[in-house]
Amino acid sequence: MEFSRRNMLALGAAATGAAVVETISTTPLLAQTTNTGTAITGMHNINIGDLKVTALLDGFVDIDAAAYPQGDKAEQQRLLKKAFSSTEKVRLTISCFAVRTSDKLILIDTGVRDAFGPSAGQMMGNLKAAGIAPETVDIILLTHMHLDHIGGLLTKDGKAVFANAHIYVAEADYKFWTSQELMAKATNPIIKSSFAASQTIAKVYGDRLTQISRDTEIVSGISSVAIPGHTPGHTAYMISQGKDQLLMWGDIVHGSVFQFAHPDWAIAFDVDQQQAIATRKKIFDMVATDRLLVAGSHLPFPGFGYLATAGNAYDYIPADWQFSL
Repeated sequence: MEFSRRNMLALGAAATGAAVVETISTTPLLAQTTNTGTAITGMHNINIGDLKVTALLDGFVDIDAAAYPQGDKAEQQRLLKKAFSSTEKVRLTISCFAVRTSDKLILIDTGVRDAFGPSAGQMMGNLKAAGIAPETVDIILLTHMHLDHIGGLLTKDGKAVFANAHIYVAEADYKFWTSQELMAKATNPIIKSSFAASQTIAKVYGDRLTQISRDTEIVSGISSVAIPGHTPGHTAYMISQGKDQLLMWGDIVHGSVFQFAHPDWAIAFDVDQQQAIATRKKIFDMVATDRLLVAGSHLPFPGFGYLATAGNAYDYIPADWQFSL
């Protein structure tokens, strides 16, 4: 899956609320690419205390450097070269996460299903590989309601995939993406699909969906953390047990190439770019200062790592592979 330079430029500098919907181009956002193979490892387990956290690979999407509107082209080229990239595209992994507590099976996000073509939509297969049947999932926590995070909630014909799960999503995100007024102003097909999927999810899950306010404890040891900007209700989840902590930070960053070096570079998909930048800087500082382990939706799989300060920038250090649990 590839996001073209033309399509990224069409998004422009996103504004807040309805303004971002009104300025989205009618240019198709997605161009199909061929998935040339299947990853051998599509799941990886780590322990947070007695909790088992499983990274689940959904696939990838390639986006053009123009998706980062503040980015200087020469600096982008330098960073791509430093990252040994063979193209001008930035590859974003799409990952979801499962958390097993003593009595609950929890998913954080559900992937994109088939909306991004053959390079993504692998989450359900990797869920099965992890020994998880959809009907055994108790809780689904959404970081936000972009299509690559909610697509897996629905079948192709718009039915609920998870028969027994209760969904939690931030109230601000729910109200934004279920607004028919905002949906009517959306012209980009993927953004419009995010609205449509959100509204279908609201209908088919019904009273099995709860809107949460800022900083809410969902179950013992798992709490929401408001990180607005990327979307109005963008939410991280802090997973804690004893001395161990993991912050699943959703879309605080898109890839590992640009935004660690330049936290002040937004991405075209941010509903409020300036708020997203301010939130990212705050979270980066907290994570580096507190030496927190993080998990990211769009970090290289399996997406677990740490941050270290490097002047005004940050270094991303992937966590060591856990060979035993």
